[in-house]
Order: sequence, then C-alpha cells, then structure tokens
Amino acid sequence: MTGLTRFYGRVSRFVTIYSSAMGMQLVLGLATTILIVRNLDPAAYGVLGLYLLVPSTVMVVANIGLLQATNYAIFQHAGENVAAGQVITGDTVKRVLGTGLLVSVVSGTLVCLIVLALSPELASALGKWPHAQRLVVLGAASGAVAGIWRFVTHMLHYARRPVAWAVCHISRALFSFAAIVILLNNGRSVEGVILGFGIGSLAGVAFSLLFARNNVKLAFDRGFARQILTVARSWISIVLAYHIILGCGIYFVSLNAGASQVGLYSLALSISVVAQYAVSASIYSSGPMKRSSLRVAAVRERGEGQADAYLLEGYSIVMGTIVVFLGVFGNEVLRIAPNSYAGAAGLIPLLALPAISRGFFAFTYSLSARHDKKLFQRLGGVALVLFVIGSFLLGPLWKAYGIAVAATIALAIPALIQLVLMQRSANPLPLHWRRILVPLVLAATIVPLEIEFNHGIGWGAIAVKVGLMIAFLVALLVFRVIPIGKARSVVRQLRSDPRPNRGGVRQRVRDLAPSDSELLRDLLRHRRTVEDIVAERDASERAVLMRFMTLMRSVAELDGAPPLDWRVSRYLMFTGPYGERDNWGRRLVMGGADPLTLDRLEQVANRLRRLPPWAWTPNGDPKPPKPIVVRDEDHVDGSPEVALVGADSALDFVDDGGDDV
Repeated sequence: MTGLTRFYGRVSRFVTIYSSAMGMQLVLGLATTILIVRNLDPAAYGVLGLYLLVPSTVMVVANIGLLQATNYAIFQHAGENVAAGQVITGDTVKRVLGTGLLVSVVSGTLVCLIVLALSPELASALGKWPHAQRLVVLGAASGAVAGIWRFVTHMLHYARRPVAWAVCHISRALFSFAAIVILLNNGRSVEGVILGFGIGSLAGVAFSLLFARNNVKLAFDRGFARQILTVARSWISIVLAYHIILGCGIYFVSLNAGASQVGLYSLALSISVVAQYAVSASIYSSGPMKRSSLRVAAVRERGEGQADAYLLEGYSIVMGTIVVFLGVFGNEVLRIAPNSYAGAAGLIPLLALPAISRGFFAFTYSLSARHDKKLFQRLGGVALVLFVIGSFLLGPLWKAYGIAVAATIALAIPALIQLVLMQRSANPLPLHWRRILVPLVLAATIVPLEIEFNHGIGWGAIAVKVGLMIAFLVALLVFRVIPIGKARSVVRQLRSDPRPNRGGVRQRVRDLAPSDSELLRDLLRHRRTVEDIVAERDASERAVLMRFMTLMRSVAELDGAPPLDWRVSRYLMFTGPYGERDNWGRRLVMGGADPLTLDRLEQVANRLRRLPPWAWTPNGDPKPPKPIVVRDEDHVDGSPEVALVGADSALDFVDDGGDDV
C-alpha cells in the first residue's frame, strides 16, 4: 500500500460520504420542488425564485469571507502552538472558532437590519407582488439564520467529520420540507415557502450546534476578531462574484423575460444543482485532506504536482459525466413538474456549466504552485464584470439561455487564464490533457444532439438515452481517459488494506490482559491524562507511553510495520481541534514517523474511543489498576527520534483557508 493510494482512498471515501449526503439533500430538494410546483404555476414560481434571492444574498453577505478567514486563523494559531513545542490544549483554537461564530451572528444581524431598512426599495425592485415588503422581511430574517447554520456546519467540514456534516446538512432540508408542507396546506403560497425555509434554518442551527459543541468555545477575542475580519476582506470579490454569477442570474432573466420564463429558469436551476453539489463534494473532500499526514506521504512518493494533477483530471471526468447525464435525461427529470414546465429541459445541462466552471476556477487556483491570491481576486472581479456585460448583451437575445451562457463564460475564462499561467510556470502540473478535454468535448457533442433530436419520453426513448450514456463511457475507455490498469491496481491495494473494522478491534481489545485493556480505556475512551495514570500506577511517563504504543500496535495489527517513537503516543491521545492535530501529525511525519503506520493507528484510536463500556474487559466488569510493567517488546530498537518542534520547510504546503473557493 502506497501513501498516494491511501490518500486518494481517503479522499474517495470523503467524496462518497459528501456525495451521499448531498444526494439525500437533492432528493429532499426535489421533493420540496415537486411540492411547490404542484401548488404554484410557473409565474408564481418565478416570483418565488426572485424573492428567495433575499435570504440567499443575506446568508452569503453575512458570512462573506468569514469561513475562509476563520479557517486561516485556526491553522495559524495551531501552527504556532506546535512549532513552539507547547503542550496542546485546544482551547485557543476553540476560542478562534467561537469568535468567528459570534462575528457571524453579529454580521448576519447587521445585514438583516440593513435589508429591513431598505425593504420598500427592494420589494419594488423585485416586482409587484402582494405583501412584497413582508416577503423581503421574512427573507432577511431567514437568510441571517441560514448564515449561522452555514458557519456551524462548516466547522464540522473542516474538522474532517463528514458524517456529522452530512447529518446536519440534511437536517435543514428535512426541517424545511416539513415546515413548507404545513404552511402550504394552510393556504400560504410564496410567503409560506420563504417562512418554511427560515424555520428549517433555525431548527438546523439548533441541531448542528449539538454536533459542533465540542469544537467551539463561545468566547469573544478582539485579537482573533480583528484577524478574521482582516483576512475576510480579501475574499469579498471572490464570494460576491460566485454568488452573483451562480445565484442571481434569475434576476437578470427577469429583466429580459416574463414571470413564466423566470419560473422555468428557476426550476432548471433547482435540478441542475446536482452539478453544484458534485463540485462542492470534490472541493470539500480534497481540501481538509491536503493538510493531513497522508498528504505528506503522497507528495513524497509522487511529488506534489502529480498528486494534484490526479485531482484535476478526476474532476474533469466526473463533471463531463454529470453534464451528459443531465442533458440526456433532462426530460425524464422534468416529469416531477406539470407540463407547463416542459420548456426547462434545455436549460438544465446549460445551467450546470457555470457551477462546473466555478470548480475549475477554484482548482486551478488551489492546485497551482504559484498560488497567486491577488491574481485570483482580480480574476474574480473580472468574472463578475464579464457576467454583467454578458447578461446585458446576451439576455435580450436569448433570454434565460443567454444568462446561462454569460455565467459559463464569466467563470470559464478566468479558469482558463489560471490554467495557462499554471502550466507556463516553473512547476506545471503533469496533466494528461485527454483526461481534461475528452470528457468535455464528448459532453459538448452528445448533449446538443440529444436536445436537437429530442427523443422525448417513454421506454423506447429511455433505451436510446441509456445507450448514449453507455457510448459516452465506452468512449472514455477507448480514448484511455479512464486508466483501467491503474484503477484495478488501486482497487487491489485498497482491498488488501481494509480500514480497521469495529468487530475486529473489539475482539482484539477483549483478548488483552485486563490491566492493558483498562490502560487503553482510560487514555482513549475516558480521556484521562497521562499524568493521572502515572500517579495512579506509580510508573514513569515514558513507561506509560511506551506501553500504550505497544498495545496500540498490537490492536492495529502493525507488528511488522515500521516502528514509531513512543512520543507519538501523546499525538494518538489528542482529541483537540483539527487544526492542531493536522499540524502536529505533519510534523511527526517530517520528523521521521511512517505516515501509513501513523494513519492506521489514528483510525484504530478513533475506533477505540467509540467502543461501548462492556467491550473493554473479558466480562465487562472493571478491574483494579495494576502497575505498568515495561517489557522487552516495548523497547523498539531503531525507532526514529520524532521531532515535535521545527518547521516543515522540506515541503511547501500553502494554506490560506481557501477550501471554499
């Protein structure tokens, strides 16, 4: 098993979890959409789409740059603690998160108050509708609450807790759906939908805080707040460009078309959101893992350029497949809505392109060795200007289609500029261009043909469309876009290196001597300190740490793996914030620890923390503590001296909190 294989295996696992969560959210979103379109005609649905701009804009503006800035502050302070050789308590990083959360609450409140003050003007700008000003007020409050929910759930994402993130992300969609069902049944239409989303966001905040409570300490620190706000300013152009291009196109459509066309655009955007989810899953999965110790192993084996090239190539293949699927099966998906919405089919794959272009724009920045943030910010501004100009030029000509084309061009051109500059730099990515270009060229060929000939619906049409999808996948194999040989090799390696399963770990713990089992239980499940164990068992600190390391290697079945210094034991016991954990783990690897062995021990430690109380002794009864005996096997000859202090200058990991780009 290579470090690169395990690194991408972990990324793939995260992609699966994030994609599954977003898939469930998509199902709930489609259910909500079906519910709404069955109660609203296209004109009313278009009005709803316009007024939903208020909560989405408030949410984005309230959090503008705060997610990235807080993440940046976390890793700065985590790095300082480790580099200084201090004892890591995690309190500092929790206070950074708490400060960021409070800043988000204050920011959301201020933005909400500004919108309330401007509600008459905003209601007039969004068009005449009964109770328009009330809709703006409800949207402002809903958006402020959604901003807090977004910040809290991102704590879990950065903490590499994808399952917790998934549960919290789905919870908001579920709560919103339930609220909208009740409100629509009570006769509320557009107002009920906006209020339902607000109620769902409020319930989602409370639910998400239950999961994130151990990652945050509610305490306001002026220094941290100043640092967060300073960094946040540098993200304003990027975040605004994303929101206006991807989220506000519906307003530009309303300037050039009637309410019915706006409704078709809004429905197509709701369905094409699957592309946005796929982009987010790709970025969410690869971002936090770039700071892990496994990343160091992957870079050492193949170089940072090769490791990053695989990410960009895989992204292109997945996105091309999604566009083809949306283009081929658009008519079938639209069967969720009445026949009056049939004109949205051609817009579905077209509206997926801006989201995909956004992903290329993000990856060509984050994967570039140049990592030119100023250029990235300027190109974000350029993208916004291109979109506005393109909307006013193409909107009157092609209506909703013109706005979608303008959004695609606006993000694709900056992405292409970054890609060219990246490949012309001193450290270009070793890309296989056919893996980048062939999926996109095939999608650009198949989708227009399907839309032009319009095979319609029915079993015969479905058979033709399935054939088109199969032809697309076969073409990827023919052009060697998908490297079958390498894929098989990776799968074989991953099968030969399965993750520690709960049953096996539990059995190996029950096979331990009672005193050894209790030692692991005290240090991992009960989270007692080493100092407490030293005092209780009358043993030296080194003896406790050495015995702990020996037991961990035994439970993880790593007897034949490269040795680790006994000082790594404290790292395995650490349960503090992810920023400090990642920095500490990377420095352990830079100091000589084997990353694959370290990663396996981390997984086993996490399993042990979740074992039930009865699993820790042969009969489930507590045993009196016994003295720690240092045995011969605890002395690992040739164990590398792992440096817990010092900079990792041998590898340059650039981190400016840009996972959400």
